[in-house]
Amino acid sequence: EVWSPSSDGKDRDGSWYAECGIPAYWLARPVNGQPWGALITMYELAETPSGLRTYVETGTRTLADLEEHGLA
Repeated sequence: EVWSPSSDGKDRDGSWYAECGIPAYWLARPVNGQPWGALITMYELAETPSGLRTYVETGTRTLADLEEHGLA
């Protein structure tokens, strides 16, 4: 998912992905002053004790870091 100011609430709400059973998603946000840079937040689907499926943040990396490690 690519973050944008006009859809901030939707972009940060992973409930649609969780309902579809998508096991993981990444949220990419631009880095100020770096036209091709981005900060990537990674989420994985987890189940709460009450059975609710929700996402848990598993890490944050820059796009450059992911590219350096062959993950982007």
